[in-house]
Amino acid sequence: MKIILLKDVSKIGRKGEIKDISDGYAKNALFPKGLARIATLGVIKDWEDKKEKEKDQEEKRRKILDEIVSKLPKKEFVFNLKVGENGELFNSLHKGDITKRVVEEIKNSFGSLFDVHIDMKPIKVLGEIKVPIRIGGGEYIKKLDININIKSE
Repeated sequence: MKIILLKDVSKIGRKGEIKDISDGYAKNALFPKGLARIATLGVIKDWEDKKEKEKDQEEKRRKILDEIVSKLPKKEFVFNLKVGENGELFNSLHKGDITKRVVEEIKNSFGSLFDVHIDMKPIKVLGEIKVPIRIGGGEYIKKLDININIKSE
């Protein structure tokens, strides 16, 4: 029986491959677990259409990500924090605060959501700081610096 694999199956093949296997193995092991379907012309065409659509969506996301990477470093993210009499901050600025603001900016300006990763220690001083971030996921991750400006409230 000819099948198309819907997921990677060890010792059989990878997702999207068409294989010729025994009827019993297909009916008893692969079909009930949702790992394969019978490879009819309609199923194969649907699979190819789905792959093409996914490829188009991935290309669109990459273009948006490239646009974000070109425009985001020009934006300044301002945070107003409480400052004591001697100029020390009452609270520090944490990566969660920055991540939330960056994600909101990406969603509002570009209409898309991407993973944003920031590796930094809390900021405890006033002024302008460049913070390195990573945007994207999977095979397509971009690194850039964003401008943070911490002002007294």
